Amino acid sequence: MGTASTIGNNGKNNSSVKKSIGKTLLMCLLPVIIIGVVAIILILSFNAKATIEDVSLMDLQAETQTNAYNIGTGFRMLLAKFGQYCDTMEQVPFEDEEAILKYIEPSTNYTIINNTGIYIGFEDDTYIFANHTIQAPDWKPTQRDWYKLAQGHETFIESDPYVDSSTGQLCVSFVRQNSFYNGMEGVCAVDVFLGDIQNEASKYTPMKTGNSMILAGD
Repeated sequence: MGTASTIGNNGKNNSSVKKSIGKTLLMCLLPVIIIGVVAIILILSFNAKATIEDVSLMDLQAETQTNAYNIGTGFRMLLAKFGQYCDTMEQVPFEDEEAILKYIEPSTNYTIINNTGIYIGFEDDTYIFANHTIQAPDWKPTQRDWYKLAQGHETFIESDPYVDSSTGQLCVSFVRQNSFYNGMEGVCAVDVFLGDIQNEASKYTPMKTGNSMILAGD
């Protein structure tokens, strides 16, 4: 009987020891498990946030590029149309400047964007405007910044934006050097007014809550 009692007590003691070890182990492991779960949640949250930011940025870039393309469509169409005028004047003979004026007059009706129509300054300081603008007697096109800017450029390039002295509107000039069929050198130009384009840009709301504006430069 004594032996059986001893064995029973030893079994109870072993069971108590195991339970004690299990509780101790659980108490040790529980903080580690909690920390691990929290770390996993934080990592997942950070990755999810980064993914959302990346996707939002890609959407914003795509929307902005689309808006910019839409705004630029009018410019591309205008320059393509007026480039045809300039190319024709290099390849087809015209009797005189009056004949050239008659040819470019319809350019004032091409109003895909607000512009002056074509005007031309010749190397001898004569000039013609499709809209029949008459400058002051001492006005010389070869001394103008737009004339100098065009030198060496056989396709249209743009000036920096500026305020037009006659209208007070913000505008930009597109200019190109032209070698006319009769041997005369000159510069073809057109002024594009930016007011309507700025208003159009302000209507774009990227991601439904953003604002848009047009800036000079890249």
